[in-house]
Amino acid sequence: MTHFKKNINKCNNAFKDVQKVAQETIAKKQQELMAPIQTKMMNAINSVAKEKGLAYVLDLGAGAVIYHAGGEDISAASKS
Repeated sequence: MTHFKKNINKCNNAFKDVQKVAQETIAKKQQELMAPIQTKMMNAINSVAKEKGLAYVLDLGAGAVIYHAGGEDISAASKS
C-alpha cells in the first residue's frame, strides 16, 4: 500500500472516530434535554386520565399503552 493510501486510511479512521464521538455526544445531550419534557408530558397524561376516570391511554403512533390504572389482564384468557 502506498504512503498516500495509508495516510488516506488513517485520516478516514480518525474522521470515523470523531464522528462516532460526536453522535454519542449529541444523543446524550438530546436525552438530557428531552427527559424533563417527557416527564412533564407523562405527568399531564396521568393527571388527565385520572381526572377523567380512564383505565387506559394508548399512544396510537407507537402502538403502546402509556397509562393504565391497573385491573385484570385478560390477555391469556382471550387467546384461547
